[in-house]
Amino acid sequence: MPPLLPSRLAAAAFAVVAIFHAAALAMPEIDPSPAWRHALFVGINGAYAVAFATRPPWLIFAFLPLAVQQAASHGSSFVRGLGAGTLDWKSAVVLAGLPVLAWVAYGARRAGPRG
Repeated sequence: MPPLLPSRLAAAAFAVVAIFHAAALAMPEIDPSPAWRHALFVGINGAYAVAFATRPPWLIFAFLPLAVQQAASHGSSFVRGLGAGTLDWKSAVVLAGLPVLAWVAYGARRAGPRG
């Protein structure tokens, strides 16, 4: 895999999630979370899309707080879903993706912006 491909895929994933949150702002029936939360995550995911695309060497340090927050939030949603007999696919995807994103962010420390 070319060195830039994982970062570009991660950037694209964050851009897609930012678009999802923007759509949820316009159409609240997509996700029942409050509008302020969707607005916040439009900005957060947009910023991470740029960060993964540009691969600053400090990316891993910026990513870890988000990873902890997402693991706690989606982890508890995932466990609640299992307890209710359902599978929270959105949380499952987020939880599966966190270690991969951490690996890509860590790789930015060594590769730098140009790979």
